[in-house]
Amino acid sequence: MQHLRSTTVALCAAGALVTTLGVGTPSASADPAPPIPSATNRTATTTATTTSVPSNFVIDTMGLGRRDEAGSTYRPVAMTQLLLRRWAPSLAVDGSFGYQTQAAVQAFQRAEGLTVTGKLARADFYRLFARQTVRYGDTGDAVRSLQIGLARSRTLAIDGSFGSATLSAVRNEQATHGPCHGTGVDGIAGPITRMMLFEYEHDSAC
Repeated sequence: MQHLRSTTVALCAAGALVTTLGVGTPSASADPAPPIPSATNRTATTTATTTSVPSNFVIDTMGLGRRDEAGSTYRPVAMTQLLLRRWAPSLAVDGSFGYQTQAAVQAFQRAEGLTVTGKLARADFYRLFARQTVRYGDTGDAVRSLQIGLARSRTLAIDGSFGSATLSAVRNEQATHGPCHGTGVDGIAGPITRMMLFEYEHDSAC
């Protein structure tokens, strides 16, 4: 009987310790998961890299000598450099398209089987964007590039983490400018969504 009483006390003490440490008790998520996009949206995003450049993809060529304007929230060169770091990890993100950025573009073009020119034309941008489609839960330079574009017209942390705030901003951007480009609201940042963030001047009719 004494042995049974001792065992019971020990088990109760262990239970109290587990409760104190919170073991087995899931904490509330500070960033709740969004609704899962429909299968149609996921398929369209996945196959974007295998289709030809759509006619509604309008973007200017970027090459040597282009710079982001000092103090401006419109930073297409910095956004591009962040995307190019997938092929050139040491590329500096300074908003200036110099020889290092040109070399990164060439590395990207070689890896993707594109004509190596060292500058980004319409088809190059489409491939660059399509290769780095991001969605809720993703992290890294591709997300940071997206956030810089989104922060042009709203307050948004540029932290490289695709959370609820970034998801809301993407959906808002798609709802505002998507109709001009035949794209819907799915919260996924594919090539058309990125293009809208790079070239606002082409969306004046929206």
